[in-house]
Amino acid sequence: MSPFKRYEHFLHTINIRREESAELRAILASRFERHSLNILSPLPDSGHWSLAHSDDDASLSDLDEELCLERQCRQLKVHIE
Repeated sequence: MSPFKRYEHFLHTINIRREESAELRAILASRFERHSLNILSPLPDSGHWSLAHSDDDASLSDLDEELCLERQCRQLKVHIE
């Protein structure tokens, strides 16, 4: 591989990592915001506590699924190019 091709590949990889980083920062910011709102709201009684945890677990699996789909899309774009 020529040095120029290596350099192009390196720049492309950096751009992909920047996109991933921006997406992750946005996700973390929204999760932090929700968590901050939950701390400020009154504590739920014991009947609602399990629902709060199940929502967190569901949002984590949604987050994992969303990140997986984003990675697959990027990999397909790279493969097509």
